[in-house]
Amino acid sequence: MQKIVSPVVVSAVLLGLAVGAAGSGTMNEAKLRTLLQTLSYDKNLASERAGGFRIGVVSLAGSPDSKSAASGVMAAVRALGDQKVGGLPVAWVPVPVADVRELEAAVRARRLNAMFLCSGLGDLTRPLIAFARSHRLLVMTGELAHVEAGAAVGFLPAGGRVQIVLNPEAARAQGASFDSRILRLARIVSTIQAGKGRSDEEDDLGGEFGLMGDEAAAALYQTPEVIKGRRIAGDEPEYPKVARVARISATLIVKLYIDPEGKVTNVKFLKTHEVFEPAIRKALETWKFSPHLVNDRPVGTYTVYKFEFRPR
Repeated sequence: MQKIVSPVVVSAVLLGLAVGAAGSGTMNEAKLRTLLQTLSYDKNLASERAGGFRIGVVSLAGSPDSKSAASGVMAAVRALGDQKVGGLPVAWVPVPVADVRELEAAVRARRLNAMFLCSGLGDLTRPLIAFARSHRLLVMTGELAHVEAGAAVGFLPAGGRVQIVLNPEAARAQGASFDSRILRLARIVSTIQAGKGRSDEEDDLGGEFGLMGDEAAAALYQTPEVIKGRRIAGDEPEYPKVARVARISATLIVKLYIDPEGKVTNVKFLKTHEVFEPAIRKALETWKFSPHLVNDRPVGTYTVYKFEFRPR
């Protein structure tokens, strides 16, 4: 039976985290434990970070709040002691910066190959992430807004546990490819383009979905939860007979565009499987959504869905 997965909070049994229990440590420590376990599921680990991780803990110079956030991360690093991922060493370096040039200098001097973005970076967030993307630095964070801005993976508190939030597009651009076991646990988000100029956003949607002019300019990102609430008709993807007989399982991630009338008109697979993709495409052709109105006018929307197929 196939199902669309809603955001999932990582199980304390699976990852051994139960923040708040006696002796379990702080939330920052729990985030770092989850981070280290998540990195071990990067299939590109050996090729992209062969010498191990050198992670810059990036904060905004001169900001007390950002400095405090960085101090909390470094305190958790010290509490956890020596760390390894897949047998490779992990080193953490505090990096307070006022601009991208200071980050570039720190990356060169400290030989950083990853970043952990602290809170309080403000308008510097997107330029820092853009620099990381161009240099294939893996970007991690404890802030949802950073993942939506293009960080690869975030670790958020959720009911005393840790929730993994993954941006597959950003992770791929930063040299990471996470195993399907992490994809099944993670909440999947896509980069929100709200911080970009309208012409840049048009170019992005034009390239991905072939949208032009006003339609591209008006298109809005919505979370899978919001999109699911708008759905009014459509079939679920069928489990292919050949896959059922062979007991094949798969996770597929799809970015889709819903036109102003509520029809799915464009589909892009971020993670696919040749046996299951046709079934998803066929089902999406039947999906219908209530229009999303902005100033009483319907506009197009786009989102990222995750489909899981598991044999019974």
